[in-house]
Amino acid sequence: MTSDESPEVEIIFEKSPQYRVIHADGAWGGLTAQLGLHLGFYSEFRQPPESITYSLEKDQPIEKVRTGREAVVRHVEVEVAFSLQTAQSLRDWLDTKLKEAERALNDSGTTVPPGASA
Repeated sequence: MTSDESPEVEIIFEKSPQYRVIHADGAWGGLTAQLGLHLGFYSEFRQPPESITYSLEKDQPIEKVRTGREAVVRHVEVEVAFSLQTAQSLRDWLDTKLKEAERALNDSGTTVPPGASA
């Protein structure tokens, strides 16, 4: 390598055996005891009933009794712990990607991103 050549490094990305894609409706987290951060991503849904009892009237089911709590469940899919330095890098990366997405949205002439509700 000559003095005016920059050193290169190759980075190989491999997916672990636990790799999976998840949907996130939100995140919850805070500081660790070592002043790092932890962030849990969750999906949100209404809790299904424990049971439903129907009566049949003219061969049509009519709901009579529903048991169980009416609640919203936040199912934590994964929790990530990281350093302050990693958090700052993640923030910078998110800022860049948000700006790219906003530019693409503006260039497309639409106000609602694909997959979002109006």
